[in-house]
Amino acid sequence: DIYEIWERRPADYELEIHLLLMQIWQKLYRYVTRQPEQGQMSGGQLSRLREMVAYMEQHYNQEISLDDIAEHVNICKSECCRFFKKHMNMTCVEYVNNVRLEKAVELFEQGNTSILEVSLSVGFHNLSYFHRAFKSKYGMTPRSFIKELK
Repeated sequence: DIYEIWERRPADYELEIHLLLMQIWQKLYRYVTRQPEQGQMSGGQLSRLREMVAYMEQHYNQEISLDDIAEHVNICKSECCRFFKKHMNMTCVEYVNNVRLEKAVELFEQGNTSILEVSLSVGFHNLSYFHRAFKSKYGMTPRSFIKELK
């Protein structure tokens, strides 16, 4: 819905997007504060997931292996993959790439126009892969994104 509103940009699009974001926050709050039911995460699992996410967000600009993440939360690599995918509906690699791409957008918005420098500074060491990932997530190349910012 947010994407559709952004594309149409009616007169009150900022308010509509703000309202939808607030609904998301409300649902997240309700989800986090409710008591675990059968099949939901326990406090220990939630803590482990938070540690995994924090680790990935702190080290996004470095090479992160699944072994590193698993070691950080003291579980085996295969359990790490299953656990993260089950609770986040994406793989660890997908999550790290999303963080990296969001950081790249921030750098572009701050005026950094060197695609290679931004790519390297957020942890993508293959420029072609960075272009493909960026285009897949944002529907445009980094160069097009920079041009739209101007």
